[in-house]
Amino acid sequence: MNPPAPTIPTITSNLAELYQLLEFDKIIAHLKQLAISDMAKERLEALQVLSEPAAIELALTEVTEFRGILDHESAFPLQQLWDIRDHLQSAAIAGNFLKPEGLLQIACTLQTSWQVRSFLYKRLDTYPNLWRAAEKITNFKHIEAEIDAKIDAQSGEVRDSASPKLHQIRKEIARYEGQVRRVLETQFKTYAQRGFLQEELVSFREGRLVLPVKLENRDRVKGLVHGHSASGATLFIEPFEAVEINNEIRRLRGEEAFEIERILRALTAAIRSELPLIRQNLDALVQVDFVSAKARLSQLLNCSQPALNARNLIDISQGRHPLLMVRKGGQGVVPLDLKMGGDIKTLVITGPNAGGKTVTLKTIGLFALMVQCGIPIPAQPDSRMPIFTQIFADIGDFQSLEQDLSTFSSHLQRIQAILENADDRTLVLIDEIGVGTDPDEGSALAVAVLEELTSRGSLTLVTTHHGKLKEFAFNTPGVENGSMEFDQETLQPVYRFRLGMPGSSYAIEIANRLGIAEKVLARARNLIGVEKGTLERLIMELEQKAQESQKTAEQLNLEKVRLEDLTKLYKERYDSIVKQEKQLKEKALAEAQEILRNA
Repeated sequence: MNPPAPTIPTITSNLAELYQLLEFDKIIAHLKQLAISDMAKERLEALQVLSEPAAIELALTEVTEFRGILDHESAFPLQQLWDIRDHLQSAAIAGNFLKPEGLLQIACTLQTSWQVRSFLYKRLDTYPNLWRAAEKITNFKHIEAEIDAKIDAQSGEVRDSASPKLHQIRKEIARYEGQVRRVLETQFKTYAQRGFLQEELVSFREGRLVLPVKLENRDRVKGLVHGHSASGATLFIEPFEAVEINNEIRRLRGEEAFEIERILRALTAAIRSELPLIRQNLDALVQVDFVSAKARLSQLLNCSQPALNARNLIDISQGRHPLLMVRKGGQGVVPLDLKMGGDIKTLVITGPNAGGKTVTLKTIGLFALMVQCGIPIPAQPDSRMPIFTQIFADIGDFQSLEQDLSTFSSHLQRIQAILENADDRTLVLIDEIGVGTDPDEGSALAVAVLEELTSRGSLTLVTTHHGKLKEFAFNTPGVENGSMEFDQETLQPVYRFRLGMPGSSYAIEIANRLGIAEKVLARARNLIGVEKGTLERLIMELEQKAQESQKTAEQLNLEKVRLEDLTKLYKERYDSIVKQEKQLKEKALAEAQEILRNA
């Protein structure tokens, strides 16, 4: 059973551009590498975003089930899958016949389809959704058997036994070929001894056995000339004694070709009569291959199927950027824990450059696309994702020389498109909002945009360095601060997201570490101003205290674990002592009773 037809939301006016901005095109490229057939690769290339909850749930569940096959079954019979679409199209034309190679590929694909159906039928309680995708596969054993009986899979030739007539024709051909070979062998020995031949072997020309005669000996070898060598020094002559036999062989070859064509036409007609069901089998196999590629990526990235919700809640537990997982093999990718929705509609993420803010935006965007394309995400299974009807992203710098647009103007055009379309089922991702113009005006414009999106209920994540947006997030209902953790001792990013806390840009501290003169840094501190400088210091102190609290919490957790282990150990020892005491009492009582009996 095929999945429901996709309902394509208005993700953006340019889906390919969104894929590129969030690097979802790279996810698709990885999926295509994991598919077996070109047909599944084409389906992955045209991967569309779903918006119907039932369709998304089914797509995700199919992948989860196939992941179970990869994790727990020894093998899945999907190795032999040919692209037979052209063969089927050719077979559909009355009077056409397929070559042996095409027939063998069709037979192999039909065999694979039935093997897939049989595999899933035996496990239909374990993989019910995959079974529904394969249950309409039809058994074509009779066609497979006919093709196998008439075409040799190893040589790709029609078998002698394909028909009694073909068997008789080939038997006659073999007899005549034996005769002509004996004639030529006799002639060859005679002419070779006389030195008339250029080479010491019999050659084939135009399907006939011939002798390679030196040009100067042309008149000494009687026969028909069938051409000459490139140099002209050798003539290929068919002796007159072999001409009649070769003519008979040629006649038989014509009969053989006619009989082979008749056999191939009959096999093709059998396929033509079942074309709709054969195409249905092929479509089911491609769908399974399509799901298989997603499942292999899920296994590679250790993905889980998140719970879908209609309350517009994002709850990511231990999420990891999938492309970083691919690049680093899962090692060293800092997990993301992020919750928003409900009371938090807008999230303002601040922190130093190269601290992971943009990666956080892209991770959420990729997770949304993956889920709605039926791909599990690299996060814990208790993660939750909503279903969006629109996703907008403004990430990176854009300029248009043709339209005479600056980077800022390009950002404004994107924001205008967002404001024209965003609603409460929209995900908005804006990197460095308000950048590219006067900081005060850029901040004011950013606040106005975020107020509007928050009022509409759009889930919005933005990154910024503007201090006013931190204050806006702190004072505005529905808006929350978030930041990327930064190690103040090493001045290195930690890439760990923290909800509810703004982050400092650490510009002066990083400049100091890079060797900028203290005189310049002191002047910069004065230019910042007392109020902003105080705010930045408060944020840094808050971050320092948060890091200290986290370290304290980690130490307390370790101590808690140690105490729990000690408690467990003491309990085990206490239980052991009580048990030994009981055993000693029982032994003493038994010994006393024995003494009494003896007395």
